[in-house]
Amino acid sequence: MITREAKPFTDEINVGFSCGKDSLVTLDLCRRTFKKVNAFFMWMVPGLTFQDRYLEYIAATFGVNILKLPHWQLGPMLRRNAFRPGSNATANAPLLTLKDIEIEVTQRTGCKWFAYGLTRFDSLERNAMLRRCGGLDPKAHRLFPIMHFTRWAIFAYLRQHRIKLPIDYFMFGRSFGRLWPQELQAIKDRFPSDYETIKLHFPEIQAQLTRATL
Repeated sequence: MITREAKPFTDEINVGFSCGKDSLVTLDLCRRTFKKVNAFFMWMVPGLTFQDRYLEYIAATFGVNILKLPHWQLGPMLRRNAFRPGSNATANAPLLTLKDIEIEVTQRTGCKWFAYGLTRFDSLERNAMLRRCGGLDPKAHRLFPIMHFTRWAIFAYLRQHRIKLPIDYFMFGRSFGRLWPQELQAIKDRFPSDYETIKLHFPEIQAQLTRATL
């Protein structure tokens, strides 16, 4: 198992947690292997109640601390004025990378090792990258415990261990984060206050729903 292969290098791990099925399995495998597990969640919109409730459930159930950080992809979105008017602040939004996020997480946890829920079935590019490192990259301090898991294996693992998926999956079949019309409409219908929170950060987001109905 890839997590066990990483044990000689570290007894602590930071897990990138998106609330999605792949990161759920990754987090569970890591907590069964490492002495200490930290998780970090990157938000597209802060303070959404349906996400915060699930994060609280995972923290309590898995016994891990979850750091909340802005997503590194927000910078390009703000600079492009995505779903919001431009301003001096958005024009100068910092352009971060995943490595920048890792540096911040390492400063907060003291741990430089990271686990991610990538699989070789995600894309040709990921397949090539994962095959090169074999799921464990000591130089980059990264491991990919579910490298060989198929979509079927992911759901089978969650069922076997009775791990609950977030309400996102029942609303639109995946974890929230893309600001797609299907996501926004479901949130607007079921969590109207959260939709208003999204609008505070992206005031023109209604255009997504309007276009979807044309």
